[in-house]
Amino acid sequence: MANTKILIVGAHGAMGGHSLLKLYGNGNLSVVILQSEMEAFLKEKQMTEDKWFPSDTTTIPKDAFFVGREPSSSKEVGVFTPETLPAGFFKENGIVVVASKIFHYDSVVDTIQPALNRDTIIFVLVNGLKPELTLERKCREKGIENTLIRAVVMGGTHHTIEEDSCRYHSGIAKFVIGNWNMEFNESYKSKMEKVAGLYPDDTFLVEPRYGNEYRSPCFDKVLANLVNPISAFTGCVTFEYVKHTITRKIITRCFNQGIAVGLAIGLPLADYDAIIRGKLEMYEKAGKAAKAHLPSMGQDALRALLNRTVLHHENEHIGVALVKEGREAKAPYDASFVDSFNRILTEVTEHYNVLYRQDKEAAAHFLIGLMMRNRYSLGLDPHNRPLYEQFGGLEEIESHITLDRAKLKSITAVDEAPIVFRENLEEMMDLFLNKGEKAQHPKGEKDDGK
Repeated sequence: MANTKILIVGAHGAMGGHSLLKLYGNGNLSVVILQSEMEAFLKEKQMTEDKWFPSDTTTIPKDAFFVGREPSSSKEVGVFTPETLPAGFFKENGIVVVASKIFHYDSVVDTIQPALNRDTIIFVLVNGLKPELTLERKCREKGIENTLIRAVVMGGTHHTIEEDSCRYHSGIAKFVIGNWNMEFNESYKSKMEKVAGLYPDDTFLVEPRYGNEYRSPCFDKVLANLVNPISAFTGCVTFEYVKHTITRKIITRCFNQGIAVGLAIGLPLADYDAIIRGKLEMYEKAGKAAKAHLPSMGQDALRALLNRTVLHHENEHIGVALVKEGREAKAPYDASFVDSFNRILTEVTEHYNVLYRQDKEAAAHFLIGLMMRNRYSLGLDPHNRPLYEQFGGLEEIESHITLDRAKLKSITAVDEAPIVFRENLEEMMDLFLNKGEKAQHPKGEKDDGK
């Protein structure tokens, strides 16, 4: 597989960078980077720190990247933008690795369409229930008939900038590859094996599965990601979900309702206790491995407010999709608690984006203020100090927010959580959106967290 042409779309993100490091050395590796991200991407060498495969010490030096042309050796990486990627890039068979978020799929399809050969495999790295069907639909609408293979990412990763290097801290045990709706056949098997063969066994594990065998790990990862929507409006890191009593109870309730949906659609999830224990242990390991691992939707929310950009999230294919699966099942289930957080996240996103169009600074203060209020209500330090190192500017923006603690409610029981979160959201809406006047930034004394 050393000469298979590979193109990574979204290599500047955490999953894209992880894939770049794992695939480096294949001999014909290129990436597509947005022009706006090019300078930052080329500025640092890429390094891996892998908790599951510590012997993997791959480093890609800065001088390995060549803009505007394909690599001439296994030590080089070609770098293109959507505008400079050549039509007919895949003259023979190859693999496109899509490491972009779901909400970028329209632009991804537009970028890769002119480059594809009819036999190019599209390999998708994304969480959720059936997101590959969304990409497949968008491809078919544009006349792209190529085979899609999806990975369930068993674990997580994030990156930090250290002097002149970008270090990827990986806690990913393996990829389980397949599709939710794809039964076994020889042609599909050969394509799965081609994808799996890209990754050396001593540095990463890729496990092909088919049909119903694939559904179980896919759903298992969805259960693990039920923490994700809550992370987006609390800023909680995974370690806090394990070690803090009330957050642990909240997430355990979410797990229980997620398992109920899985049982309703016929998945073998009978041992509730073992499943929940495994998820909490996974969070604990992630927290230890990454110092302060923030789930991906929390990362998206923080980056949106810190970079003053629109907020997008992937919950349509995680919490929302889980509730939808339950509704469509012909069996009893209860996912009302999970659904309450889905709805809150939807409202938070809508209000943030409305405010963003009026005043970007106010939108940033709105969202960070909401996170701080929710953290205080949970009994956590309102200031998310563990994340200061990873998210430059977070400490400064939190210093602008004053909490009137006398008006904030504490969450003492699990059932109170969605109620209090919603009350905190309404308070922030009153402060920023509901007065019928230009949003005002909160002012006052710096909250020292005492």
